[in-house]
Parts: sequence; structure tokens; C-alpha cells
Amino acid sequence: MIYPGISEVYRPLDLTSRELSPSVEQIRSKYQLPENYLLYLGTLEPRKNVGMVIEAFEAVAAKYPELDLVIAGKKGWLCEEILAMAAQSPFGKRIHFTGFVDEADKVYLYNLAKIFVYPSFYEGFGFPVLEAMSCGVPTITSHVSSLPEVTQGNALTISPYNYHELVWAIDQLMSDEQLYQEFV
Repeated sequence: MIYPGISEVYRPLDLTSRELSPSVEQIRSKYQLPENYLLYLGTLEPRKNVGMVIEAFEAVAAKYPELDLVIAGKKGWLCEEILAMAAQSPFGKRIHFTGFVDEADKVYLYNLAKIFVYPSFYEGFGFPVLEAMSCGVPTITSHVSSLPEVTQGNALTISPYNYHELVWAIDQLMSDEQLYQEFV
């Protein structure tokens, strides 16, 4: 079987280089990105399980006050519940929605993220997971559908039905530098 590939642009970037500095600042400004953030990037719809990402962020937010949540991607069907959850969250000021992300900007959003979170219920392939991992971002994703085959053990995998597993995975990556570096 031949798997789909991703563009070579998805790679770790030296964000401190003088050459990239203007682009990094432009992207931070364009999408109003905080300094440290968990990233979800994909369509906002129920099968992507974005609600659980918000709930898990709420569970770790007090422990990691330097960490925000960035939810990037266009609005999909039934996204109103996701938007309402974020608006009603006690940590709502630390939850940022970027809306649609230009293709050329995605590599920066991944590289600037602390952790990529993608607990989807179902994926045909899972390009965002592969893109994030190719950028060297520790990734948490579901152990269902095509995602275990895509990640091949290079991401923390959790049940998309178990919020506690997602909280645990985020906490592990935030608190264990050795584990974090294993998934970079």
C-alpha cells in the first residue's frame, strides 16, 4: 500500500533565526497567537472532538497558567456548541480561535505550538497529525480509525471517548521533559 504524503514544507523551523523572525512575528500577529499554546488545527465539527480538547484544557489550565489553547480552522457543521463551550469556559480568555488558516501559514502554527492535540473520532487519513509530527511538535491523537497507522507509535494516543486520558497525556508532556523530547 502506498500512503499519501505531505509537503516538504512541514518540517521543524529555526524560529529564532534572523531570516525567519519577520515571518514569525507576522504570523503571531495575524492569528493573535499567544506565547505558549496547545494547538488543534482542523475543521470545527463534532467528529473532530474539539469539545473534549476544550474540557481537557480547562482541567490543566490552572496547573499551567503559561499555556493557552489555540483552535485553528474553519467553522464546520454544528460548530456552535464548540464556540459556546469556549465562551462559557472559566478560561475563555485563554482560548483563541483563529478561523481559517492559510496553507502557507500552517507550518508556523505547528512550529510555534507546544503540543498538537487531535482527538478525532474518525479520520480517513489524518493529515494534520502527520503535518504536526513532521514539524517536530509532540502530538496527542486518537487510537482509533487510521490514526494509529499514521502515527506508528510516534504520538501519544488516547481514547477519543476518555477525557481523562487526554488530560493525562497533556499533563505528561508538560511535566516530563524527557518524554516531551521523545515525541519532538
